[in-house]
Parts: sequence; C-alpha cells; structure tokens
Amino acid sequence: MKKYLIKSQHIFGLQDILRKSRPWFHREYYKHRVHPAIWDALELARPKDWHQLVLEHPYQSETDPTRLAYTQDDRAGDADRQTVTTIGKYLRRHFPDLSDHEIRDIQALHIVNGVKIVRTTAEMIYHLQRGPKSCMVSTSFEHHPYECYDPDFGWAMAVREEGNDTVGRALINDSDPDNKIYVRSYRKNGDGYSQTDDQIEAWLKSQGYTKASDWEGLKLKAIQHRRAYVAPYLDGNCKTADLKHYLGDEHFIITEDGAYDMSSTCGFAAESNRITCEDCGDSFDEDDGYWVGVSEEIHVCEHCCNDNYIFAYSRRGNQYHIPEHEVVGVDGDYYHTDYLSDNEIVCDIDGEYRRLEDCIFIEAELEYYPSDDERICYAEDTEMYELTENCWMCTESDKWYTDDCEDWVEIEGDRYHKDNAPEQTKEETNE
Repeated sequence: MKKYLIKSQHIFGLQDILRKSRPWFHREYYKHRVHPAIWDALELARPKDWHQLVLEHPYQSETDPTRLAYTQDDRAGDADRQTVTTIGKYLRRHFPDLSDHEIRDIQALHIVNGVKIVRTTAEMIYHLQRGPKSCMVSTSFEHHPYECYDPDFGWAMAVREEGNDTVGRALINDSDPDNKIYVRSYRKNGDGYSQTDDQIEAWLKSQGYTKASDWEGLKLKAIQHRRAYVAPYLDGNCKTADLKHYLGDEHFIITEDGAYDMSSTCGFAAESNRITCEDCGDSFDEDDGYWVGVSEEIHVCEHCCNDNYIFAYSRRGNQYHIPEHEVVGVDGDYYHTDYLSDNEIVCDIDGEYRRLEDCIFIEAELEYYPSDDERICYAEDTEMYELTENCWMCTESDKWYTDDCEDWVEIEGDRYHKDNAPEQTKEETNE
C-alpha cells in the first residue's frame, strides 16, 4: 500500500505540472478520470515512462466502454483528437514488466458486465442447462446431480448473462468466509465447447474469491438412487469422497483416496475400485485406457481418446493427448493453444496460427504479419519491418522508406531516394 501511495503521489504531481503548462491537458483532466485499469496496473508494476503515461491521460472510451482512449501527444491534444485502443494493448506498451496473465486479468475485470451469484439449487440447474456446455445438463435419475451441491453447505454459482442468455458460469463455495473459492469457470463458445471465462474469474477475484485446485474438504449432499448414490462430476484434482454419518444425517466429504469415485459424468458415484472413463462414464479395463491432458491426470477409455483428443505439441514442446477444442493445426502438425509460445507458434493479425519463423513482428502495431504479406515491407531508413501504408518505394531501387524519411526528391511525379535519383541536366538555349 505504501508503494501504491508513492506512485499515486507521483502521478498527481505530474498532473499538476501538466495542467498548468498545457491548456489541452487541463481540459482532459477535468473532462475524464484516469482509467481505473491504470491504478490496478500501478499496484503491480512501474510504468516504462511516467511522464508519457500521465501526458496521454488514458480514460474509458465514450464510444466503447470496453476500450481505452488517450491523447498521443501535444499536437493531438491541441486538436482534441484521441486514440482508442484495447486496455490490454495499452497496458502492454506502458507496463512491460506486467505478465500476460496479469494484463489479461486487469482487462477482463474492466470489461465484465452482467455477473451475479445465484444461491438456490433450482437457479444453479437453470443456468447450467442454458449456459456453456456441460456433461451434467441432463440426467435420467429422479434427482439432478447438481442437487448434491447443497446451498446449506455453502455452494452457489456465479453466472454472467448477456441479454437473456447465460454465457458464463462458475461453481463457487463460500462456506468459509475467509476461504471463498472456485475451481474453474466456463464460457460459452461459438463451436459449442466451453472455455475459461476470464471475465467471471476477474470479477470473482475482485470479490475475494481465490482459484483452488480442487474442492477437498467440502461437503456434498448424499442422495440415494436405488442402491447407488447420485453424484456430480467433480472439477479439480480431487475426485473422490467419503460417506459420513452424523446425528442421523448422511453426507459426503470430498477427500483424496475416498471410497467413492466422482470422476464420472454418468451422474452417480462409483466405488473407487472400479475404472471409469472420466469423459463418458463407461467402465473399462485399466490397461486399455489413456492418460490425457497436459498433466496426464485424466483417465479415459480408448473410444473417447480417439474421438475427443489429438496428440499435439504442448508444454515445453512435449506431446500429449489434448482436448480437440484446445488444439490448432499448423502445416500438418497440431499444437496446444495454452502453450503456443513453447512451440514458437503465434497468432497473426488476421487470427491465423503460424510458425514464428514464417511471421514478421511489427513493433509499432504489436502484431504479427505473414512474412510474405503485401501489407508489410522492410524500411531502409529504420532497418525494421513497417506497414507499407506508412512507407513509400523508391522508383529507381524499389526499396522502401518510411514517410518520416526526408531524403527524397520528386522527378516528373515519381519519388526517388536521393542516393538513387537520376542525374538531371539543364537544357541550354540560345536566344
């Protein structure tokens, strides 16, 4: 907190100086508040250039509240012209010491909208059925497996809505007010698969929840169905539970090496000595199964492995069976989207995945372009790749130069670099 106060005082001091020396800054200062994402970033890192950050006076865009607007320089300020960009791109430029996940969390927190917590079983099942894809949507049992997440044991659900649609959800537990947790979140995706909902997770963190690796130690309602027990598929590392009896009440305690296996999507708790596919819930011979995922901690049958997973390059360049929806293909090979940088795979300006060696990074744009893209060129004056729209070509040498290069002449409508301009002779006439 002391470091944060010092940084705040630093900014306030610079603002006071700029307000007195620049009328346009005085206007912007009283017109807009500094974007709250900047204060969040200052709690984690120092900016690369204090003066430039304060001079730009970043604030929430009036045309798009999910983006950030700023004034590039004095010329733009005098003309009352602001630039709009994404929060993440702006933070990456001014706070190079922030990690990608820190920038992602800050951006997600400031674009989130429509998040709430529901605390009844009926509401949880309602949003489960209309939200991101889940293996627990339907059941043939009299009781839904989600009924085991009894609100009396602290279970609830954070949901994110857009209009009448549930687009994100996360099961939470706050039975211990000092240890409010969630294990994972789900976001509705266009292809039907569920991915992490960064906005919900950022919101939950702002509300005092922390991300846990499992639900170990928490209670589940014990619901009998014939000679078995109804049970949900447990997210996280701990997927077993013990049955407990207390004063005539029966409930489960989630614990490692428990007597009941809750890694099945079939809606019931199997005894732990049975091998159950964690995808389809069918039983199979242990020797016929596959360990899948980057940590190889999920045990699935051969059928599910062949249908739902791809052997792809992942962490540190190693290959694992990765869920199909987390894999992209590049030149006949497959790569895990969570570890693209480990395998030198990047996403270019057009959203296409390519090998790093086949791309050019344009520093001014903070974007990758295909190396043979006509939109980029090598500028002789900066000795860097630039956008062709910001450059010109010498008619004689076919070499490119940026618009800032002043070493050129125009001859008969064509532009030449001074080093390559044709010689001109002055025609003499006798009168």
